Formats: sequence, C-alpha cells, structure tokens
Amino acid sequence: MVDTGATTSTILDGDCARLGLNCEELEISDVPTETVGAKIYPYKLPDVAFIFIDTKNELRPEILESIDVIEPTDESPRPYFSILGMDIIKRYKRFVYDYPKGEIVFKR
Repeated sequence: MVDTGATTSTILDGDCARLGLNCEELEISDVPTETVGAKIYPYKLPDVAFIFIDTKNELRPEILESIDVIEPTDESPRPYFSILGMDIIKRYKRFVYDYPKGEIVFKR
C-alpha cells in the first residue's frame, strides 16, 4: 500500500510472518512509530532494496539503509500488505494511480 502519511516504508506483521523474518535477529529501533491506537518500537531490517519495473521493462532498484518491521503477535491483524512510505515516494516528482490497469506509476 502506498501511504503518503507514513514517513518510512514498513513491513507489516502479516508480511513479516509470510516472509519468515525472525525479529529476534534484528535490532529494535530507538525511534517509536505511531500505529492505529498505539506507539511501538519496530525492528529494523538493514540493507533493503525495492525493485521496480520501469516503462522499458527494466529493473530499477531503490536502496534503503533499513526498513521498519512490525513483529507479528497473537493479537495482530496480519494484513496482506505492507507500506511504501515517503522515504521512497519523495524520490519521485509525482506518482499516479492508473485505476483501470491497477498500476501505480512513479515519475522522476
């Protein structure tokens, strides 16, 4: 999910479980993040690359020093999406959601 209100991109608890990430192997952030109804300290997954496909069908990586990870718990909703935040979005001049195609296009 593209979230212009999110400062950082985040792997939510559902994707954390599906990807098999072990949060015990990650460092806990010293900066809290606001979630719906709570303030939590996420884990940090270092050296992350988002791979996008451009209009020429070429791969374009966007590298982040780290990304937040929300650990799954017994009570967590485990959504089937994660969050693409402003740490990636701000690298582009604009983005457009093409509803008929179901695509988001980022433009430099």
